[in-house]
Parts: sequence; C-alpha cells; structure tokens
Amino acid sequence: MKSLLACCVLFLAVVSDAVFAASPQSTAFTYQGSLSANGQPANGNFDLTFSLFDDAVAGNQVGATLTQPQYPVAQGAFTIDLNFPGAFTGNQLWLQVTVGGTPVLPRQAVNTAPVAQYSLNGSTRGQGVYEVYGTGQLVVNTGVTTYTLIPGLAQTIYVPDNSVVHVHTDGGVQSTGATSSTFSVVDIGLFVDGAATTTGGQRRLSIANTSSLAQLIANWSIDHTYSLPAGNHTFDVRAVNGAAGSAAANVSSGSAPQLRGVLTVTIINR
Repeated sequence: MKSLLACCVLFLAVVSDAVFAASPQSTAFTYQGSLSANGQPANGNFDLTFSLFDDAVAGNQVGATLTQPQYPVAQGAFTIDLNFPGAFTGNQLWLQVTVGGTPVLPRQAVNTAPVAQYSLNGSTRGQGVYEVYGTGQLVVNTGVTTYTLIPGLAQTIYVPDNSVVHVHTDGGVQSTGATSSTFSVVDIGLFVDGAATTTGGQRRLSIANTSSLAQLIANWSIDHTYSLPAGNHTFDVRAVNGAAGSAAANVSSGSAPQLRGVLTVTIINR
C-alpha cells in the first residue's frame, strides 16, 4: 500500500501572564495530518512515529522518537498531540514522520507553536534575585565629602535584553555623638554603573541625639526600577557626609544586625 502523508502543525494559543503564572504552559503541541492510500483517503489503524531533526534533510536527531502503534485514521485525517520536552530552545527543527516504517518526505519545518513555548519558558533565562550584605562599617565624618562605597553593597550582574531591573537597599546609620548637642547627617545614594540615581535614588538621614539617648540609629530604604540595555551592569550603594558640624556616623556593618545593609537586585524579563 503506497501512502502519502500531508500534514500541518496547529498553533497553540499563547496563554496570558496570569494563566501562565497559575499553570505552566504545556510543552506539547497539536499535529494534524492527512493520509492517503492509493490516491484515496485512508481509513484504519496505522503505525506512526515522529522524530525531530536539526536539518531538513540530514542533520542530527533532537530528543526521543515518539511511537504511536495502530493509530486510528478516519477519512484520511488524524490529530495527535506530540511532546518533546526540552527540545525547543529557539533553533529551527524539522519533524520526520514515518508510516509503517516508511519515512514521509520531505521533513516538515516546525513553526511558531513550540518556539512560542520557548518564549514563555526560556525567556526566564537570566531572570533572578541577587542579594548581597554589608561586609564592614563605613565611618562617615566631615572629611567624607564625596560619595564613598559602603563595604559589601556592590554587585555586577548581567542584565538580559528586554528586562526590567528593580533595586532595593536598606540599612542603618549610627551617630557616634555622645551628648544631646551632637548630631549626624548622612546622605545615602544608589549608583548604577558609577552614576548616581538622582530621581528617587538618594536619602538624607538626620540623627539628633538627646540628653537621655545618645548614639542613636536611623535607617535608610531606597527602591528604584530601571530599564537598562543588555549587558553587565554594576549596582552599588554609597554614603557621604551631609552637613558641616556633624558627628561621625557608622554606616552599615559586617556583623551588627541593627546596622548591616542589604542590596537586592531583581531582574524580571518582560
């Protein structure tokens, strides 16, 4: 019996973000084919196999061979779900179908649907949360007139294309003033690639000691979202003296939990 298989790949609908978050997209896709025998639509059960290759003619097989023995065909038509987990990584693949052990040529290019899955599943590459903590104390006195790195609060991260970067930092500053007449003023700044973030990226802490309480602590907290070009970017937190006459202040720490700063960078793919 001479058979000819003419097939098409049916596209899967791309789910919304909300649906994807609740239930991950399946890696299966729907394949619909037509089978003729001696020029007439075929009817009956046929042994079918499906394989993926990285070339239209030769090349290497990608993933496993799916076997469907005695698969029903009615009036020349059949529909089947095929699943090759991990096979679709953005490169073009071709589907090889055999009927009763006979390859049906030419191989068919697999378009859009499984590649769309890659855009859902694979697009999370490079996405993540990166966090570092203070490794030491920065003493800010009137001599610290330029923004100076707070020890440990710096990290360089690769940002993939089409991503949003959210940066958060917080920590404590302790005045060293011992009397009610002392105070400390410290500015905290968020920097990206050496440039200060001037819109919502700076905070001033003014600590006024009292007659009954000295060496008081204040806390900073900064959040900012960036759209950056793909590539490596350096994020860091710095401090500088904020006013003449300030008592020295201890910014962050490598051990004191009340002061120790944190820098968190979250990369989210669009």
